[in-house]
Amino acid sequence: MAKITKISSVYLDGQRLPAKEAKLKFGGSKREAVKGMADGEILGHTASETAAPSLEVTLAHTDDMSVADYQAIEDATLTCVTSGGKTYVLGEAYCVETGELSNGDVSVTFEALRFTEQKGA
Repeated sequence: MAKITKISSVYLDGQRLPAKEAKLKFGGSKREAVKGMADGEILGHTASETAAPSLEVTLAHTDDMSVADYQAIEDATLTCVTSGGKTYVLGEAYCVETGELSNGDVSVTFEALRFTEQKGA
């Protein structure tokens, strides 16, 4: 039986981030359903658009952390390693948004130009 995995660590240009939680979106083709006016039946879908791969990560806020440094990130490499050993790499990544500071956590969202998946052990 296959094991369920989760993101166990996140690296930014080789440096491990103090990540508490992470959500990885693979990117690729994105479409939306088109519903009919009367009964809401699905008539088809919109033309395909390309969605950028992204990573939403919740970081533990430390006294030496600079939110401005995260906001300035461009052309970075983000690496997500799962508990099963699989690695996902977002290349040419940039910060899209730094959310809020709440209860010792800071949320940061990155998007990237490239996405690769590497098999684990």
